[in-house]
Amino acid sequence: MLTSLNLVELLAGLAISLAIGVLGYRRGALSGSGVLGAVITGTLIFGLGGWEWGLLLIAFFISSSALSFYHARDKQGLAEKFAKGHRRDLGQALANGGLAAFLAVL
Repeated sequence: MLTSLNLVELLAGLAISLAIGVLGYRRGALSGSGVLGAVITGTLIFGLGGWEWGLLLIAFFISSSALSFYHARDKQGLAEKFAKGHRRDLGQALANGGLAAFLAVL
């Protein structure tokens, strides 16, 4: 049953994950579909898992994005051999956050 408190938490999760997704897109960490994945997983994790889970998700996203860009020039030759590069898409966002979102729903 969805209570007014749950609805507020879901809406807050939607707003926060949308803002982070757009920022990630502008910074080159997410593709357009990656923003969708970030919004889906972020909304569920923030809205149903609480602030603790949401802050862990933010910490993971920031640290993994920073590592993707770390020494990017040195990794450029290797990255050309792989199709995706450092921008995460929907599949990668769901693979990284899907299990946490599923657990938050439970």
